[in-house]
Amino acid sequence: MEQKHGGNKEFVVITQPTLLQHMNIKRPVLTFIDRLKLRHLFFAAFLLTVVFAISYFEISLANEKNGLKAIDLDGNPKSVEFSDALYFSIVTEATLGYGDIRPVGVSRLLACLQVGLGLLLAGLFVAKITSGRDRKMRIASINSAGYWLEIFKTPKNEMAVAFVKMYYDGDNLHYDGTNYNLFGISIEDFTGTLISVENNILTFYFSNVRNNLFNNGISIVAFKSDGTTEKWDYYDADLFDIVDNGRKTNFYGVRANEEQAKIMLSTKTDRKKALIENIIQLWTNELRERNIIS
Repeated sequence: MEQKHGGNKEFVVITQPTLLQHMNIKRPVLTFIDRLKLRHLFFAAFLLTVVFAISYFEISLANEKNGLKAIDLDGNPKSVEFSDALYFSIVTEATLGYGDIRPVGVSRLLACLQVGLGLLLAGLFVAKITSGRDRKMRIASINSAGYWLEIFKTPKNEMAVAFVKMYYDGDNLHYDGTNYNLFGISIEDFTGTLISVENNILTFYFSNVRNNLFNNGISIVAFKSDGTTEKWDYYDADLFDIVDNGRKTNFYGVRANEEQAKIMLSTKTDRKKALIENIIQLWTNELRERNIIS
């Protein structure tokens, strides 16, 4: 999928098949629930109740042997009114069944159908409420998944590049990668896990393996999109090294296209060096705006 950002620059979104399978295939129900609104469920419950009430009432008027049987306060049979049909519809959908009104004939089948639909709606209500806390995680995972290239200035005031892989493992969103110098040589690896998400702003706890540039800390990543798709295309990040007195480092990241990802995943240092030089030149304006380069 091709996306644009920054004038004529084009980037190809790289998504990970395992992530897409997990999010879009293994969790279609959760995706459906995420799109549902509570007002939709309330309206569906209201509509279901009224439609079945009308059905019970009309059937009772047309044929007593297939409608509802009602009794008065003295226990004597009485004619069914719409209020009785509405009351029966409500208690049936709620699976209460007091027994003062009972269905016969075809109405029994309708009652069974209404109970099944009522249980389905109740399940959706519960799922919607309980899945709300995970919804932000799922949306963030879908929008950020893939490979990224980010430029930053090291604590030693030197330019460097990080090649990042963001992926969801079913439990948490990960922000893992490797830092490189301008010669395409690996400096250190790092790992990060999501600790909070608020719309497009994700906060990760990170740790570096060799601590050559950074130690452990917090990275606050503000993702943005060029508007062509729902997925995020680039981000501005602030890293705070809690071991180094909270030292702040600014990052600018953009999705890696397919060719860039292949180069960074290869073992060819010369190709990585050429790519790093190219992207710094390509993103000069953006990097200057963020005071990453002068």
